[in-house]
Amino acid sequence: MDILLVIPYSQSRTSFGPIGVACDTIEGFMKIQTQLSKNDMTLHILSTQGRDNKNQVGGDIDTSNIKFNFFNNIRPFSLTSDINYFLRMLKYCNSVDLVHSHDIYGGFCGACLLRMPMVFTLHGILWNERGYASDRYTKLVFDMELARFKRMSKHLKHLVAISPYVIDELKSVYGDISKVSLIENPVSDAFYDVKKEEDEGLILVPGVISYRKNQLSLIKAAELLRKGGTDVRVVFTGAVKDGIYYQGLKDYVRKHELEEYVSFAGQVPLPDLLNLYSRASVVALTSRQETAPMSISEAMATGTPVVASDLSGIPHMIEDNVSGFLIDPDDISQISEKIRVLTDDKKLRHRTGLLARDVAAKRWKNDIIAENLLNLYLRMADS
Repeated sequence: MDILLVIPYSQSRTSFGPIGVACDTIEGFMKIQTQLSKNDMTLHILSTQGRDNKNQVGGDIDTSNIKFNFFNNIRPFSLTSDINYFLRMLKYCNSVDLVHSHDIYGGFCGACLLRMPMVFTLHGILWNERGYASDRYTKLVFDMELARFKRMSKHLKHLVAISPYVIDELKSVYGDISKVSLIENPVSDAFYDVKKEEDEGLILVPGVISYRKNQLSLIKAAELLRKGGTDVRVVFTGAVKDGIYYQGLKDYVRKHELEEYVSFAGQVPLPDLLNLYSRASVVALTSRQETAPMSISEAMATGTPVVASDLSGIPHMIEDNVSGFLIDPDDISQISEKIRVLTDDKKLRHRTGLLARDVAAKRWKNDIIAENLLNLYLRMADS
């Protein structure tokens, strides 16, 4: 059985979003190659992460069941991706049994233009995220992607939801969820291997800088904590997605004289991110909308307690007051109080972190996710 996996895989694992999910997924498949061989299955990875990757994959890694094909995407993606994917996927039309796309353009091309048997993983709720777009162009891109998804969904063989939240949203919008399966995002072994060496009071906030991520609430919570005598320092990691919002955050920090306690590290390499997880007392996320944020699953895998918004997909990841703490993202006093309770109680941090890590190991180990995907492919072959 030959599977075409359309996924933004890169040999150099970056610390954010879809590329991170792609790298962790392939890491999982690498670990179950015995099962792939047993089922006579070959994965053909089609990735937009550049031709220079093709010479980096392999070496001492057995890739007999996993083949790689890299190409460069062309900007603007929203206008060029359909034809770019069409040209890349055309050669697979008669040689693969199933396509699994994590990319909406690859999914649309395969399902609608080439009519290939398609499984698609929906990584974000487009109709909800559009409301947080910061400019007209971004809203237009969301509109174009949503139009592609609506058309593509009529031709899908199956759809993968990464959270029960996604299933709820699909049911409310489309009604029929008979062709939907829950398979969550994987987490790399690198996060489970982190050894905690706490820098007490360090609050780590991973994620792109944007209004949807609502970093301002955390800055205000840190300000309130420091006024109350709690020694916290906040480090934001992630690329700037909304420049105007970012400037507003910087202005607030400067106006309230918080420069010594609030810093923006930008998009950090994976080793630096792992070091920050090791040192962090708490990982915090006060987003207004999330599907299944990697920052939470990665933090839990490292054994770091999480304080996060009680909305969207997050409550499906955290059991409140057990494996983490849920808060109202606009309630500054509640956010600060949950962080204060954790920073004041090392035993609570340790206990919560251990429980979180246990949850992560049972749900998000990448070989577990790879086996779930393998079983899905086998079911699709029999249907």
